[in-house]
Amino acid sequence: MDAGQIADGCRKLEASQRLDPAPGTLLALATCHEEEGRSATAWSEFSQALSVARRDGRTDRAQFAADHIKVLEGVLPRLEVAVPQQSRVPGLVILRNGAELNEAAWGSALPADPGRVVVEARAPGRRPWKVESMATSGATVRVSIPLLEVDRVATVVLRPDAPADGFHPARRTTAIVVAGVSLIALGVGAYAGVRTLQKRSDSDAGCPTLEGEVRCSEQGAADNRTAQTSATIANVAIGVGAVGALVAGYLWLTAGSPPRRTGALGQLRVVPSAALHELGGSLQTVW
Repeated sequence: MDAGQIADGCRKLEASQRLDPAPGTLLALATCHEEEGRSATAWSEFSQALSVARRDGRTDRAQFAADHIKVLEGVLPRLEVAVPQQSRVPGLVILRNGAELNEAAWGSALPADPGRVVVEARAPGRRPWKVESMATSGATVRVSIPLLEVDRVATVVLRPDAPADGFHPARRTTAIVVAGVSLIALGVGAYAGVRTLQKRSDSDAGCPTLEGEVRCSEQGAADNRTAQTSATIANVAIGVGAVGALVAGYLWLTAGSPPRRTGALGQLRVVPSAALHELGGSLQTVW
């Protein structure tokens, strides 16, 4: 700190206070953070140091901390997060710069270090919300949390509300459509994979190694580029197909079963199956 290396000095004092907390170290750390421009952090540490100094009867340290607190309070940025009653949905969590803001602090103008301040709001089944502001010396940043929008995907897919009879015909139809798209994607991926192997073989033939160096003809270089493109297409298509198969299976399994009809001889249903490298299905009848 004496050499002007404020940031390095603060980091060392922070480590010292963690390893061996001491009133003198806390006071020095608050002074360092004040010089570093972290006014809210310094204010909090000076406040702690003031309480400790009064407890220990150290009037010199108490006066030093009180003087700095008085100066900081005149320039201290503040952040006030208002949460209207209609915005307080179940499970609501407010974050300030990544740290959770306790509900007791909602609506209070709390000290904040100067600079960028990020406020986030999250809740189960709701779309997250975020806003960024700049905290400046002596100013109060006020943020009001809106009513978070319902996340339709989470509501429909992750927490489906089944109808009275437990059967979702629309979900079963969607599963069939998704499965069809997945099969197409897997087919494209398989074709691209075969083409990759063919073009790679042609590229190897057109790019012989002579005197320890690979030398490609014009056709060999073209085959190599085609092989790389086909490989990319194969990877993407197979990935899409695999994910689609999992989604289709989930939708099918959560669709439930249609109600049995009295007098029917049986029911015919399609049961999809998926493994790591294959996708299939079977027809089953229940008598």
